[in-house]
Amino acid sequence: MIATVVERIKDGASAAECIGLMRERYRRGDGSLRDEDVNLASLSTQMCHIRKAAWADGLAIPEGFSLTSEETHALKRQRVEAKIARQDHTLVIPDAARLLESATHLLETATHATSMSRLILALALVSGRRITELTNGRSTFIPVIGRPHHTVFHGQLKLKQRDAAPYTIPLLVSHTLFDHAMRILREKQGDVSTLTNEQCKDRYDGNANAALHRGELVGMPTRGHVHSLRGVYVKLVALLWESPWEPNRLGMLILGHAALEESIAYVGSISVRGGDALRGTWGRLELLDVTEE
Repeated sequence: MIATVVERIKDGASAAECIGLMRERYRRGDGSLRDEDVNLASLSTQMCHIRKAAWADGLAIPEGFSLTSEETHALKRQRVEAKIARQDHTLVIPDAARLLESATHLLETATHATSMSRLILALALVSGRRITELTNGRSTFIPVIGRPHHTVFHGQLKLKQRDAAPYTIPLLVSHTLFDHAMRILREKQGDVSTLTNEQCKDRYDGNANAALHRGELVGMPTRGHVHSLRGVYVKLVALLWESPWEPNRLGMLILGHAALEESIAYVGSISVRGGDALRGTWGRLELLDVTEE
C-alpha cells in the first residue's frame, strides 16, 4: 500500500485520490470504516509512513492528505480510552523467576533450528526493545566494559532522528549471551537491508504475537501482546537491581521515551509476582551516559 500510494503521488495524484485509494482497504462501500477501533488508527499510521516515504524520495505531499477533523478527534478519543483500558486491566506475571529462567534457557540453547518467533520473544523480553528494533538489521548493541549486563543501544525508533542518540540499557542476560542470540537471529533472517521498518513490523510482529499467544515464552501470560514485553522488562529490571528510580521514571530512561506518560502506559498496567528471592540481587543500577563509558 505504501509503495502504491507513493507512486501515485509521483504521478501527480491529488490528496483525494490518494486517500480514496487507501480507504478502499479500510472502508465499506458506503465509506464507513469496517472496524472503527482498529482501522482508524491503521489509516493514520499508514498516512504517516507514506509521508515519510514520499519525503525520502523528495516528493511534495498533496495538500489535504490527512484524516478529516472528525476522524482526528475520534482517533484522539480512542487513544485516551485505550490508555485508560490498559490501566484497568492489569497484566499479571505470576512467577517472575520462572519467566526469566525460561527466556534465559531459550537463549542459551538457541540454534539455527530454533523458531525465529520464540527467539524474537526472548530477545525482546531481556532487552526491552521493540520487535522492529531487533529485526531491522540496523540497531547496534555494544558491550560496556566492566558491566556484563549492560549494552549501549543505538537504533531507537519513534523519535526524531536528532534525538535517537545511543544510550545505555540494562539486559536481563549477559551481553555475551544476548549478542550470541542476536547473531543467530540475523543469520536466520538473511539480508533485510532493503526492508523498511514498516515492512519488518509486518513480517515479524504477527508471528511473534501468535507465538506468545500459543505460550511459547513460558511464564508469560498468553493474553499479552509483544508490546507488553517492554513493560515486563522494566518491572524485571526494577526487581533484579536496586534502582534509584521509581518504575515509571525507570521505564522512561531504559525504554528511551521522551515523556513520562509514555512509560506509564507501558509499565503501569504490569504486575510482577513470584520474584522476592531475586529482589535487588544484581546490585545497584547505574545508567551511565555513553560519553562516560
